[in-house]
Amino acid sequence: MEQLIYLLIALILVFIICLIIGVRKEQHENAPTDTQVSTIDQLIALHGEPTRIIVMNPLRSSEPDGVLLQYADTSEFCFEYTRFSQNDIIDITFNNSAVAFTPDQYQMLITLKGEKPSTLHIPLGNEVHTARETVENFVALLRE
Repeated sequence: MEQLIYLLIALILVFIICLIIGVRKEQHENAPTDTQVSTIDQLIALHGEPTRIIVMNPLRSSEPDGVLLQYADTSEFCFEYTRFSQNDIIDITFNNSAVAFTPDQYQMLITLKGEKPSTLHIPLGNEVHTARETVENFVALLRE
């Protein structure tokens, strides 16, 4: 009988612990983060009013991952959460990131300076001519 009481107490404690963990997990998942943006307006509110908004992917032109913000006064650009200087650009590459048997997905890769050089993968859509023209226009903008 005494063992049954101990078992019952242990089960109640396990239930309470599981309940606390579940509540904390739910609170963590529902907590808003300052870095999550889902609109261009939120991206602008986070990084400031840009000089120019450059459409990188016509299919996603109203979403943060479809545009590049230019800040001409500081020679900086912003893509999603990454703000970088024009002077930090080491290389710009254009490629197709699609795998076999999937539609083409072109992207522009911008390699940036730093302790650990990083690469931005900017989706350009699935039309090769539009993607190539977008990259050429961006390179021309850098040369201005």
